[in-house]
Amino acid sequence: MLEPSPSFTGLSCTICTTFECNLRCKYCYELNKHASKIDIETVYKFIDLILTDPDPICAEGTSDNWITNSGIIIDFIGGDAFMYPDIMDKALSYFQYKAVMMHHPYATSWRASISSNGTLF
Repeated sequence: MLEPSPSFTGLSCTICTTFECNLRCKYCYELNKHASKIDIETVYKFIDLILTDPDPICAEGTSDNWITNSGIIIDFIGGDAFMYPDIMDKALSYFQYKAVMMHHPYATSWRASISSNGTLF
C-alpha cells in the first residue's frame, strides 16, 4: 500500500494545457470548449519568469511571504491535461533542468499536480 505523501505548500502555478476534453459531459460547467493547446514556448517563458522573478506574486513584506519561500506546485489543468502529455513532460523537464542549473531553491522543493477526468491516464 502506498503511504500518503506529507502535506506540501508553496507557490501554486497553473498551466492550462488545453481547452479540449475527450468527454462531452452535458453537465460540464466548462462552456465553449474548443480545440487548442498552449504553445510550448509560452510554457518555457512562464517557467523562466517564475524562476527569475524573486517575488512573482508581490508577497514580499506581507503575511503571504511564506508562499514563495516554501516551494512550488506546478499545476496542469485544461479541459483534460492528459490530452497533451508531451506538454507536461517538456514543461517539467525544462523546469527541473533550469532550476538545477540556476541552483534555485525550487530545484529540490516542488510538486506537480494534474487535473484530469482520468480516462486517458
